Amino acid sequence: PPGPPPRFARRGEREPLDCEASSKARIYERTTSPGLRTRRGLFYTPDDVADLVASRALALWLAAHPGASFEGRTVLDPSCGAGALLAAAARVLGPVNARLVGRDIDSAAVSLGRERLGSRADIQLGDALASGPSGDVVLTNPPYGKDPGSKDLDRFVTFWRAALRRVAPGGVLAVLAPRSWRTGVRYARARREVMEPSGVRSIVELPPGSFPDA
Repeated sequence: PPGPPPRFARRGEREPLDCEASSKARIYERTTSPGLRTRRGLFYTPDDVADLVASRALALWLAAHPGASFEGRTVLDPSCGAGALLAAAARVLGPVNARLVGRDIDSAAVSLGRERLGSRADIQLGDALASGPSGDVVLTNPPYGKDPGSKDLDRFVTFWRAALRRVAPGGVLAVLAPRSWRTGVRYARARREVMEPSGVRSIVELPPGSFPDA
């Protein structure tokens, strides 16, 4: 029989698992050197933003599968960092027994993500641009900035393209992206090749200041 629907996070509610590990993860994100952030195009996901992304993505999946449960399904973040989006998915899902899967190239962040989510998540070293696991819901806050080795205008386009390949049939992809992708002339090719094939069903405008470091 269908299991219970996801329990949406209440305002102010935080980690269901290891609060100390979550604090360590946020400290790591805040203290990552500006040079590394610039080289990798990193903008870490604030908790409130992560909660919004996870709850909306899971709600879209449930709306697309009336009467179904997310029990036994998979939430994937292919570039998970220290697990902010996966932790948000855990908060939203509550007691629902779903798989949380994360991959990242940053070994320190991977270790923190494992500590943060414990046995509930499968977090390993892995490249979001390589082959890897898929998910019924794929959440991603991709890196940003131009990669000299890519034909794409911005890294987030490359990672969006790669994330599409990780979505299971009937699944949902949620991508954090700058507003300019929707109308910017320079993103016309990206819209044609990546965004439009994604079948965009919902756009959420974040308020100014949602990413303090941006």
